[in-house]
Amino acid sequence: MYQFSTTKVIGYGEFLKDYYQGQDIVDLGNEDAVSLETATSLKPDLIITFAEKNVEQYEKIAQTIVFSTANYDSVEAEITAIGEMLNHQEDAKKFIADYTARAKVAEEKIKAVIPEGITFSLFTLSEKEIAVIPSGNSGGEAMYDLLKLTAPTSIQKLIEDSNGDWQKQRISWETVGDYVGDYVGVLEN
Repeated sequence: MYQFSTTKVIGYGEFLKDYYQGQDIVDLGNEDAVSLETATSLKPDLIITFAEKNVEQYEKIAQTIVFSTANYDSVEAEITAIGEMLNHQEDAKKFIADYTARAKVAEEKIKAVIPEGITFSLFTLSEKEIAVIPSGNSGGEAMYDLLKLTAPTSIQKLIEDSNGDWQKQRISWETVGDYVGDYVGVLEN
């Protein structure tokens, strides 16, 4: 049995290797240039994708589900939904229990070495601008929601004022100093 994914998701899922031991994960390439020939040759029963624009192509290969994290308010809800889609509800419950326990250990380790009141900023960078990563999104979900770290007030205000508009969560290099916390994380693909 083969599992397959895009290069980006495989890279993000590095910490999941223990969960797919003994199974081959075939890399289909970058999200914008997925190898449909490779996907077809693997004869999948189901394709789960984030890319709505590719559904028509994928449906020619196998039953396709578009999975949007925006439909769920937590990682636990996302895992539960995937477990239901795959009829692996018990595996999902076990994963969530393990995930929650590991997160609690990490949170306690951080609290043991980081004084209260310390702030954390999370950004992605480009030549012209910087995107502020909020809670509930990409690494912000891990940093702010899971590990319960605090963003600087300036970032909290920017996120609130943006009303979820990703474009309004971008800042210029000239103003980045206004959004830097005591610690800075950078997400890089």
